[in-house]
Amino acid sequence: MIDLEWPDGDGTSGVHTHEGNLLWWYRPGGPGGRFGEAARTQTLDDFRENGPAVSAPPRIVKQLVALLGEKGD
Repeated sequence: MIDLEWPDGDGTSGVHTHEGNLLWWYRPGGPGGRFGEAARTQTLDDFRENGPAVSAPPRIVKQLVALLGEKGD
């Protein structure tokens, strides 16, 4: 299982594997942050072909490529 997260503005973003896909998520900061959570699913093949479905730091993308492989791997 892959589970990565990073500070994102006033909240936290992350990505983890979920049922054979990537699940990108964002949680706003503050006491009511959970009410503004957002998530997006991306297939592994789509990630390998097109890169991340959302804006992610280059170090996170590099880690994912290292863990998942690139197109044709």
